[in-house]
Amino acid sequence: MNLKSLILVGLMFSIALNAEENKATNIYMGAVGKIAVHLNNISTDKKAGLYYQQQKELLKSDDLSFSDRSVASQYTATYASFIGDYKFAIEEFDRHGTMYREVSDQVYGKDAIEYLVKAAAQHKIVMVNEAHHVPAHRWLTYALLKDLKEQGFEYLALETLYEEGEDFIDAHSVYQTGSGFYSNETFFIGLINHAIELGYNLVSYDQNGQTIEERDRLSAEVIKSKVFDKNPNAKVIFHVGYDHIDESKYLAFFLKERTGINPLTVNQSDFCSGCNTKLDQSYDSPVVLLSNDKPWIPAKANYDIAVYWPKDHSTHERGDWYFSGFGKAKISSEICQNSFPCFIEVETDYKKSKSYVDRFLVQESTDEIELRYRTLNDM
Repeated sequence: MNLKSLILVGLMFSIALNAEENKATNIYMGAVGKIAVHLNNISTDKKAGLYYQQQKELLKSDDLSFSDRSVASQYTATYASFIGDYKFAIEEFDRHGTMYREVSDQVYGKDAIEYLVKAAAQHKIVMVNEAHHVPAHRWLTYALLKDLKEQGFEYLALETLYEEGEDFIDAHSVYQTGSGFYSNETFFIGLINHAIELGYNLVSYDQNGQTIEERDRLSAEVIKSKVFDKNPNAKVIFHVGYDHIDESKYLAFFLKERTGINPLTVNQSDFCSGCNTKLDQSYDSPVVLLSNDKPWIPAKANYDIAVYWPKDHSTHERGDWYFSGFGKAKISSEICQNSFPCFIEVETDYKKSKSYVDRFLVQESTDEIELRYRTLNDM
């Protein structure tokens, strides 16, 4: 998805729900554009903390309509995820009426990676979704890459990439800022670099459209042209947002219609992490929901497998998943020299190109900060 599309989506959503032009809408219109630009340029924005505070203040304004506040909240939640404040990202997004599905009392879980690796062996297309403000959802795809590569999967199709963004990445053999949008978040950068290390071919496909259906129909045609027309036996992993895995419409439907291939569709965004006491007490990592040894999905859901994330009890919702494949360094907030908020970026020289490994906004003096890193020996 490109920057223009993101701004347009925000504007269309606001206008559709609040056609009356007023001061609040004008404030919001300007805010959406500013948020989008800062999201896209976070790696060079050294005033991230100040801007973050301004956006939080905007959300408190009594002048904003509900619809304006809702969309601005979504952008701010995404911004929060980009600067490492995962806890606020989830809280802010959920504050505005997110509709989660409930889990049946008869459901139990099984380790998601173990189950999905076995299930993927019967498929040529695997689609994993995410909520764009929850970087933890990217871990699932990250953790599947190695085992699925051994099964013959060799393409990774990413909604986040701009048109032909993979060419820019391939030229440097490492993720490049400006190649995509949501992939400016550091765990997403790690996911892409991990895929490159394993030898995956990256594929951009996301198209603009007047409706989601048109957008996904065009996207399916791009995938068919780029991949399956050239290699009918190709195996492809998709990492997408939200309902693009819906097999009754949207991308999953159009992929099957255009290629004749039935995708394995995996949903992570339907359930509130930490909202099921039984599952939270029973598991400490994501699980596939089962009933009678078969995948359980909610009524009227149009995907194959549901994944539940137990409550993350880490300080900043940066649990063990975040440090997968990386070293963990503990440093004191004294590095900020008593000036807060303090924006920290961790970089590494990777394949002769700079790559971001971690970003974290220190908002107040605290005893310890956990950051991740990679050394040349880790690569």
